[in-house]
Amino acid sequence: MALPKPPNDDDRNQLAEYAKHKAKQAAKKQGKKMAKKIAKKGAKVVAKAAAKGLMALAKMIVALVSAVGLPTILIFFAAILVIIITTLTFSFFFGNGGKDLDDVTQELHEYVIEHSESTVDMSAPEQVPYRVPPQLIASVIQVEGLEDETEGIDREKEIIKEMAKALEPEFTYEDLNEWTEEEVTTCVQGEECESTGVVRTDSTRSRLSFVSAWNGTTTTTFEEHISPWETSTDVYYIDETYTEDETYTEYVEEVYYEEEWTWIYPSDGPPEYILLKIKKTREVPIERTREVEKIRRLKVTETTKSRYKYYSSDTTFNEDYSTFDEVLSSFDYGEKDKKLVESIYDANIDATDEILPPINYTNWLEGFSIGGNWGVGFNGEIIPGNGVPPQFMPYYLAAEEKYGVHWYMLAGLHFVETAFSTHPSMVSGVGAEGHFQFMKCTWLGWSYSGCKGTLGNASVPNDVKTDPAMIKKYGGYGRDANGDGKADPWDIEDAVHTAAYYLQKSGYATNMRKAIFNYNHADWYVDKVVAAGTKFKNEATYVPGEGTGLPPLTDGKFTTPTTGRISSSYGMRSGGFHHGIDIANSVGTPIVSVADGVVRKSHYSKSYGNVVYVVHDFGNKEKYETVYAHMVERHVQNGQVVKKGQMLGLLGNTGRSTGPHLHFEIHKGAWTSNKMYSLNPVSKVPFK
Repeated sequence: MALPKPPNDDDRNQLAEYAKHKAKQAAKKQGKKMAKKIAKKGAKVVAKAAAKGLMALAKMIVALVSAVGLPTILIFFAAILVIIITTLTFSFFFGNGGKDLDDVTQELHEYVIEHSESTVDMSAPEQVPYRVPPQLIASVIQVEGLEDETEGIDREKEIIKEMAKALEPEFTYEDLNEWTEEEVTTCVQGEECESTGVVRTDSTRSRLSFVSAWNGTTTTTFEEHISPWETSTDVYYIDETYTEDETYTEYVEEVYYEEEWTWIYPSDGPPEYILLKIKKTREVPIERTREVEKIRRLKVTETTKSRYKYYSSDTTFNEDYSTFDEVLSSFDYGEKDKKLVESIYDANIDATDEILPPINYTNWLEGFSIGGNWGVGFNGEIIPGNGVPPQFMPYYLAAEEKYGVHWYMLAGLHFVETAFSTHPSMVSGVGAEGHFQFMKCTWLGWSYSGCKGTLGNASVPNDVKTDPAMIKKYGGYGRDANGDGKADPWDIEDAVHTAAYYLQKSGYATNMRKAIFNYNHADWYVDKVVAAGTKFKNEATYVPGEGTGLPPLTDGKFTTPTTGRISSSYGMRSGGFHHGIDIANSVGTPIVSVADGVVRKSHYSKSYGNVVYVVHDFGNKEKYETVYAHMVERHVQNGQVVKKGQMLGLLGNTGRSTGPHLHFEIHKGAWTSNKMYSLNPVSKVPFK
């Protein structure tokens, strides 16, 4: 989950204005009751405020609340100031790293941190971002401190423990086997090549696939990929020792005799000429053979062929505060108490400058979440993304119009139940049947005699099960949507309308998740349907029809982003420099891209609310980025290519906003957090 950047100075100015707005909302409920309580708690609050340099304001509070006979209007404003000062005071619970606190507050601070960290495995990096923020737990304690007459910390500790336990995230891991296959062929010079054959090495690891947290669910889907074979060659040399026979010449001494005539002169006789044999020696060569050890260098070529299996991931976050809302309801908090929790949470975050998940709880309470009935019956054409078979759209839209159930949630239900009617048998293991998997007794009605004592898969004659009169008699949900006289779960039109009717009767308009829960009675099922529905909603293209307030397409590079009046201009205003313009109109007015471009980011921001950033490249190094903030709904996603005049979403009042309007910015080049490249939009965009 992408975490938001810390707010810049302009955002902080907006936040300050928003905090005052929150305080006024909360004060409407507190009124005289709060003013009376401050008389008891005022001294403690003021003492802490004074420690942070707020003594002057604290004295003002004491002066106001001490006058019991003040007119109601003064007591009202006193309560506003009390909440502001109390919020600021309690934010010091986290300021300066939790240091310089009194003993009681220090004990609570450490207890909050301890239980916050206990909600996840802090040694698992993938879990840490999902821990229940200590600032969130503390914000509830702070509201409780305003309501509770008792002193001491037992109640606060009990709440801390309850909050941490109730909001503890749930993690689901998926074991993924990522293997490597390798074949090595070795060729030695002068020898036959040898191969190892394909050898696979498996490596299984757990990957986080689903998180159910206090502010929504995060679903990660994994897609398997097998890389193409890659070949690499390595050449090296080895020395080999060998022997061979060698011929050589050896010289041997040989004795031989030569005959030689010579004269002999004996002393007693005459000379004689005789033949003598004379002994001599000579070296004679002889050829011999011997074994000699030698070394030769051989070339080795080693060829490695390899491929591997890996997984890409796609993560979807569905914002949902149902669990958080149930916890606050268990403390008997009303709507304004709940909204006060968010304003104090914001103050706690500011005290630490910590990057935390965005919170959109107030807007969720007001019906701006995906589960509200906003967005039903869009006036125009809806073109589904690749994930939804277009042939089913007429049925989804007709059922949405009739029963007030969002088309994309019907698509999500259809996808989860039968993968858009592609399951082989279309009958579940427990007997649920048809496109949307209805039990026979749910379709016909549980008062049918054959349904008693069964789990819903009763033996029902088909002509009875599909007879609208019988369904009405037995109190079933089956609908005859196409008017052919039969309500058939195997007819796609009837099935879609029946699913929508069932969700409507289950309270979809007021509690979407509860209605979907009734369909299957499993929390994981609700998460899966909502995640799929949200994906289908975001992937669709919305083309407004006539009479919907669509701004006229103007000539030039840019067109008008929406219709309405400019309620705040570009430039200096109270609270700082305004880097855009505000265009006021009613909630639901279409907002379009002012030029061809690519959506860089579409998300929810604490300051901008629902916001879309679009990059426009006109060539020749001429680039702009436009910003569309405070929308009630976004209808584009990151990376989507949009055309000039294409709808991005609907005008709203989300984020740091004081009324329905579009906050529009245009930047030369890229948008930056300090907005140093902002331009006056009216200098570029024609406004009618």
